Amino acid sequence: GQSGKFALYDEDKGENAGAIRVTMDALKEVDNSGNEVGKSGSEKHSINSFATTDFTVAQPVETTIGNATASRVDFESAIGSVGTLKVETFLITAGGEVGDWTVAEGDLKWNINFPSWSFCNPCGSGGNAGTGSFLDLTITVQGLGDASKEA
Repeated sequence: GQSGKFALYDEDKGENAGAIRVTMDALKEVDNSGNEVGKSGSEKHSINSFATTDFTVAQPVETTIGNATASRVDFESAIGSVGTLKVETFLITAGGEVGDWTVAEGDLKWNINFPSWSFCNPCGSGGNAGTGSFLDLTITVQGLGDASKEA
């Protein structure tokens, strides 16, 4: 699908029972100083909006992470011919320990990966040339229905 948005909720409880919406807002390749690079030319290294980006979403699978159980959903997208963004989401279904984090039912963990990426080395020309060092991914997470924030 497209949009860079997905909602997570317990299907047995419905969307109004603690659902959250995750939006992939923007992706920027930056240099060592945090300046955006690769924003011009034929092959862009940045995305200002994922609204028209195609994502492949895998079917949920039950899995173990640490000694907790979770429903795992992966989604990924090619970013032009520059690379791939892959997000592994784990909605915890039975608590336990994941590394040094104690998780409870309903917690969300994700792994954000870029399994392949061709950094600018450099991109552009003259004074606009830049060498990429890092990727900045902007994400919004918001509660839906009766979701609440717990400190």
